[in-house]
Amino acid sequence: MVDFRFGNNVSYNYDGYQRLSTIESELNRYSQDYPSLVSLVTIGQTYQGRRLNLVTIGDQQKPPIFIECGIHAREWISPAACIGLINKLINERPNFLNHFDVHVIPTLNVDGYVHSWHVDRFWRKNRHINASMTFFGDEDDCRGVDLNRNFDVNYGVKDSSTDACSENFRGQTAFDQLESIAIRDYVRNLRDQNQTIAAYFSVHSFGQLFVYPTSYMFNDSNDYADLDRMGNNAVETILSTTGTEYTPGNVALILSESSGASDDWAFDVAKVPVVFCVELRDTGDHMFLLPPENIPGATMDLFSGTQSVLEDLIRRKSRKLDLKDNHMQVANVVGLPSLALIILAAIFMV
Repeated sequence: MVDFRFGNNVSYNYDGYQRLSTIESELNRYSQDYPSLVSLVTIGQTYQGRRLNLVTIGDQQKPPIFIECGIHAREWISPAACIGLINKLINERPNFLNHFDVHVIPTLNVDGYVHSWHVDRFWRKNRHINASMTFFGDEDDCRGVDLNRNFDVNYGVKDSSTDACSENFRGQTAFDQLESIAIRDYVRNLRDQNQTIAAYFSVHSFGQLFVYPTSYMFNDSNDYADLDRMGNNAVETILSTTGTEYTPGNVALILSESSGASDDWAFDVAKVPVVFCVELRDTGDHMFLLPPENIPGATMDLFSGTQSVLEDLIRRKSRKLDLKDNHMQVANVVGLPSLALIILAAIFMV
């Protein structure tokens, strides 16, 4: 088997996969080199005591965009592309940063990610020790919870297991894992501070999909017209930018039905109006062993698709403001003769 463990602990190579320590060093560098633009916070910790780091690009005065990456340990292209995205935002300052602050958690499942580097390249879950392990002994497969089945939305209904040894073990209850709790609490805190999240992106691999909720039931695109349109625009933008074909649509229809997913929770419970699950490269030739030369292209896929959605939101907001101004102008024009008639009527009545 080809080993794609490129990268080192000295400097960040955006064309290679990186160990957690290198990722954390790069996040620290961002916050130190760009203190007026980048902030780094810890939103929680893992079962094994590692930090859950989140980067915000912006002044934290604008509507937040939330990007969650690396929820499944073996999907290395997700953290790699998200770090690349952060780098592009800092260095290129795209227009949408004038309208939104971007909040990125590059590696949500940090314990699992470390395990995938040192022990099992195809590990999916986190590394929580489950109570049921006492019945199975210390079998490694019986450790961990699938974090993308642990959110409190249609929990435990479809494509989630009660077997701790299963890859899609959902946990004992919804939100019984530190990582999913950290996402929930951070999103709630933003809301409590009157910061309404404008869009939420959950970044995975593989499949080249740009799909919208919900995962637990098929949705007619007529009921989700805006998401359907934005998804179609995003894949067209990706195709024109990188030449890579992505498939848009409803995730349950395009991918599979599942329960307890983070994107469904963001949409149904946190009430984020625009939510997409992005399955990065490729379509299955390499599956989770995507060669590192694909990292720059996958980063550009993510950037151009995200940019398409956010520019769409900016245009929509602008149209609403223009419409409001037009209404006010019409009201003012209509109001002048009305006022004159009232004055004349008052004169004749005297």
